[in-house]
Amino acid sequence: MVSIADSPASLEARRQDLDAQIVNLKRRRAQLDAERQRLEEARRRGSASASLLQENRDSWHAVNRLISTREREALDTERALWSMRLDRSGSEADAAVLASLQTSADLDDLRRLIVGALRELAEPLSRYEHLAERQQALGEMIAANTGSDNRYATYLDTALLRDRDGDEDVVYVLSLLRRMGVVA
Repeated sequence: MVSIADSPASLEARRQDLDAQIVNLKRRRAQLDAERQRLEEARRRGSASASLLQENRDSWHAVNRLISTREREALDTERALWSMRLDRSGSEADAAVLASLQTSADLDDLRRLIVGALRELAEPLSRYEHLAERQQALGEMIAANTGSDNRYATYLDTALLRDRDGDEDVVYVLSLLRRMGVVA
């Protein structure tokens, strides 16, 4: 927490410490992501328990909450530093910097909300993918045993989105995700 009595030097040191913590937490989250992928693959093969996978997800969520907390603390510290600088100079440029910091904070809040919603889709999408692959394999088996070509029916059956699902909101979200992409 940022205190009014903090000096610029102590705030700067706090900000650097928070940055280091965030980097370490993000590394841990990446390790948990890699571990989760290994566990999910092992689970598909039947060699990993659901409890191990759930434990990994719980750890991942705990680390993610810590990252969010540290990022908020870093932003508060940065704001306090800029506020001190503004008190000293009061220039229009500093006001723009403060407005930019606030906009960045708003973007961060929304980004966390959106990424959280996307993460919630990971498990159902993974299950859907597994079932779609199974349906395709079953379709091939039926075709091999009966000689009937049901590839188109299987294609329609396994499609995640169909025309009737593509309302304005869904189309907007998908196009925005494609446009925005992932950056380093």
